[in-house]
Amino acid sequence: MFIKKLTRWNVFEKIFANDTNTRKVIDTQEYSTSNSKSVMATEMFTDTTQTRSTSNLELDMSETNLYSVQHNPNRLANITALEIRQYTGIVMCMSIVDLPNSRSYWSYDLGFDNIIQTIAINKFEKIRYTIRPVIEHLNERFSSIPLEKSLSVDVEQICSKARHFMEQYMPNKPHKWGFKLFVLGGVSGFFYTFELHAGQENDPSKRLQNKPDLGAYSNVVVRLSRVIQRNQNYRLFFDNYYTS
Repeated sequence: MFIKKLTRWNVFEKIFANDTNTRKVIDTQEYSTSNSKSVMATEMFTDTTQTRSTSNLELDMSETNLYSVQHNPNRLANITALEIRQYTGIVMCMSIVDLPNSRSYWSYDLGFDNIIQTIAINKFEKIRYTIRPVIEHLNERFSSIPLEKSLSVDVEQICSKARHFMEQYMPNKPHKWGFKLFVLGGVSGFFYTFELHAGQENDPSKRLQNKPDLGAYSNVVVRLSRVIQRNQNYRLFFDNYYTS
């Protein structure tokens, strides 16, 4: 029996184009109160329609352009909402198709024509610099989903070989290098909110007024648990790493 050999791009398309496993992007449709439509990752590369909410895309666009003005007024980024949408789709592709580094997706030997023809590598890297609004939007969407009864605060890792000041060395992890996240998750493995470790866990500006300083990592538990409704019999677990 002849079996057609699939390229890595074909595998990515099949994962995100399967009607029974459509990935919701931008809006979590099952719990959203809006009428916005879902969009598959492959559609985000070239989709120019305005059939769904673009408020978060406009926010990312404005923040990215603001960053450009503040750091180099002579070379403005001029990022559009469409480019933010394309950037998101490419990042989703990168999460499925693993290559040594981000520039490999634009390389002659390993790159994908779909990505190369969509956006230039220099433009992609400009957009990537401003991530804070993206994190805030993701936390807003994640926390809108009903919480499970049993929750825990723990550390997760985003494996990376990139050279960045926030990259952590974690010798006890299968992958030693990466970015550290503090997450509030349920027994299903879903993250309801997360915080990127940036060495500012004990920043007084992150504490609510009149709240005591419990220590850097104990304060992380307090911040992440703010999304939990009080007196609703939720169970929150965490180990002694956050109390020492």
